[in-house]
Amino acid sequence: MSKQISAKSFRLARMSPLMLMPTLLFLGAPPALLVGAFFGSHQLLAAALLLLVIDAWVWLRFRPSRFTVQGSGLEVIWPLKCRHIPRESIVSARVIDRQELKREIGWGMRVGAGGIWGGFGWLWTKRRGVVQMYISRTDGFVWIERADGRPWLLTPEEPEEFVRALSFSEDGGNEKGKTDRITPSNHRVQAAPGCALLFILAQVPGAPGAELWDA
Repeated sequence: MSKQISAKSFRLARMSPLMLMPTLLFLGAPPALLVGAFFGSHQLLAAALLLLVIDAWVWLRFRPSRFTVQGSGLEVIWPLKCRHIPRESIVSARVIDRQELKREIGWGMRVGAGGIWGGFGWLWTKRRGVVQMYISRTDGFVWIERADGRPWLLTPEEPEEFVRALSFSEDGGNEKGKTDRITPSNHRVQAAPGCALLFILAQVPGAPGAELWDA
């Protein structure tokens, strides 16, 4: 009889100092602008409201609140949406550090939200094409290789435990060596020439947009 594994939930990891500092600065901007508007600079009110809308949008739509590992796969959960990654589509999951990530992807460009609570959205990379990225730290990365989709880059709390939970199939055994290391040279994806130019967007810091990103 198949042994059903129980679901286990992992929150997005606590921000590292490099992620925390710009977040605090960005969150402090709306109150400062509101104070300025209160003392007569009424044009600052619109800027404060815009930043508050951006804060809320990033929190609700871009920043995942938790990752749930269950028998059928992985669920990535945001306040306003949820995405399911079937277990059979996951080739491997492994914890990597900053240097391993740099070797894997080369340089990249973020397309999504960043500068507040972390970096979320797409990471267009030189070596691996588009990577789904949801990170709140500059260490403790989990790289998920998929058979029929883009790789995912996450920073869950307890990354080693997260990988162990994800590596077990419904019958309690390790399925198809899912925690085996992957040689980067075996997984190169050629991106369309010039596609990075499509994402050079003017942006408010922290807002959805594009920026160069180097591991």
